[in-house]
Amino acid sequence: MFEGLYNSASGLIAQAQLHELIANNIAKASVTGHKRQNAVCREYTKDFDQYMQAYPHLKDQVGGVKTTDPYTIFEQGRLKHTGNPLDIAIEGEGFFALNVDGQELYTRNGRFTFNKEGYLVTPEGYFVLGENGKLRVFENEDANPAIVRGVTIDASGDVSVLKDGKSERIGKLKIVDVEDPSQMQPLGYSLFKPKDEQTLVGEDFVLSQGYLEESNVNILDEMVSMITNMRLYETNQKILKNHSEVLARSVNEIGRV
Repeated sequence: MFEGLYNSASGLIAQAQLHELIANNIAKASVTGHKRQNAVCREYTKDFDQYMQAYPHLKDQVGGVKTTDPYTIFEQGRLKHTGNPLDIAIEGEGFFALNVDGQELYTRNGRFTFNKEGYLVTPEGYFVLGENGKLRVFENEDANPAIVRGVTIDASGDVSVLKDGKSERIGKLKIVDVEDPSQMQPLGYSLFKPKDEQTLVGEDFVLSQGYLEESNVNILDEMVSMITNMRLYETNQKILKNHSEVLARSVNEIGRV
């Protein structure tokens, strides 16, 4: 009886956690460069194997399921044409490198702009990094809306700007890759940080100027998962209620003896 209570209760907790994960995927489906997350359920007893030898009487009473830690799925998102020369999409492997408050972080969101000093930045003001540091496209005195249309970023990341009718190379975008993407820790706002020092220069990629990579969230799939998850939650609720009622009756009957 107690095993049934444990199983149902752990199922409710697991389904609630999955529901939160699915809801977060749906909420961020329109965020450029967002990568969806997933988790799976597994047997809860495996976490207690080391204790079962000391407490064998609990083996048949402790059970159920739990969710694994969320993991990020780095599948390629669709490319959306914007026509903005400062919008860049990565096709293939790799991440853009950003300077975020002095820390190097990574993203697949290639929506860039200029700050007033002429540096290439994200809308949040984070500096976009080139191979030699921050990328300064123009000096203050050269600031001109027309310069945006004169910026060219080729497939390999070379950044050039049209000055006095001539194309001048100013640097190259820093594209990094990791050996094991599963070790990339999501920080929100489509930012990632490797859990250890494993970054390397990206090679298997092509940049597309005037495009943005959409999130890889499939709304239809997520809605189906949410409905399935809600049904499982309701089933566990009913089972837990039944176990509670049986337990209550048993206690009352024992009290009459």
